[in-house]
Amino acid sequence: LKDLILGSVPARIGGIKVYDRNTGRDEIVMDIEIIYGGDARVKFSVQKMDCEINQVNFRATARLIIKPLMDVLPLIGGLEFYFISMPSLDYNLGGMANVGEIPGISNMIRSVLDSIIRKDLLAKQIQLLLPLDSVAQLHKQGFALPSPQGVLTILVREGRDLVKK
Repeated sequence: LKDLILGSVPARIGGIKVYDRNTGRDEIVMDIEIIYGGDARVKFSVQKMDCEINQVNFRATARLIIKPLMDVLPLIGGLEFYFISMPSLDYNLGGMANVGEIPGISNMIRSVLDSIIRKDLLAKQIQLLLPLDSVAQLHKQGFALPSPQGVLTILVREGRDLVKK
């Protein structure tokens, strides 16, 4: 990795859904749609050939759990963050990586990147706990949700005799 330029276009939040059912009184659970279509560039070299990834478009839904809620500052004891669906990622290749735009090679590169994303983003859970004595005592109780083991996607193709509510 030679250079990472985040660019001037920030990521944005497309929508936030906050759950009020099936959650504990000491937590806030929300799903956040993250959208990035910017001018980030990643420069790297492969066997002394300069390559670049640019024009990155990213869209994903992530779950943020704020837990435990406390009655002392900073009011929250920790954060838990993970992706709940496979992120959508599109990009262009530059430099010597343009060879990767050839149809057969392009599919191979994208499948490798998808497997890296699945392994490193989707299956990982990020936890941040604040180092306070009151938080340390609550941390011993642990987070209510275990680390995700995978993602199950269900597509409903047809419905019959559905009642509108």
